[in-house]
Amino acid sequence: MSRTSNSLFAPLFMVGATVTLSALAAYREPDGAIAFLVAMLFLPIAWTVVEWRNRKRERTERCREDLASLRWSISAAAFLLLVPLIFTLMISYGVTEALGDDVEKRIMGVAFGLIFLLYGNSAPKRPVSLSEAGCSPAKLQAHGRLSGRVFMLTAIVYGLTWAFAPIDYALPVAMTVLVSGVLVVIYATIKLYRKTD
Repeated sequence: MSRTSNSLFAPLFMVGATVTLSALAAYREPDGAIAFLVAMLFLPIAWTVVEWRNRKRERTERCREDLASLRWSISAAAFLLLVPLIFTLMISYGVTEALGDDVEKRIMGVAFGLIFLLYGNSAPKRPVSLSEAGCSPAKLQAHGRLSGRVFMLTAIVYGLTWAFAPIDYALPVAMTVLVSGVLVVIYATIKLYRKTD
């Protein structure tokens, strides 16, 4: 119960920060205003719709687990939006002007690597309902740990690529690493659920 109720602050704060920075970015960069307005409205609308649909649902343990998982996902999605928004505003205000284009690209790449690293570290710890998982809780938790490790390793290589690889090769190499990591997790997920059929 406390885990679910305590999980409300993080998504509220993260979504509030996303809305504020998106509005500021739309004001500072009118050419990209539509994209920033979509970023500003999508998460709060999606979250409100899901929470509203669950308002009459019986507050069972399963319901509390689902709400905690939803709020964790909203927080993670908002964080993924916040980093590029912050960096966009830094560029808009001229904070990174002295760095040059290459350094800006490297900083952005390393920042995304850090996001993936945080996601890989926290994903296996997020609340997941085990009662209707379709497989044993032990297998599901083992899959979560494997996915987290793969994402963390992928994130480290992704960030190091952007930090140290020649700038002309950084994007294709980093994207190859990222796609490879995601494919490994998808394969492990398919394998997990095929065994339960």
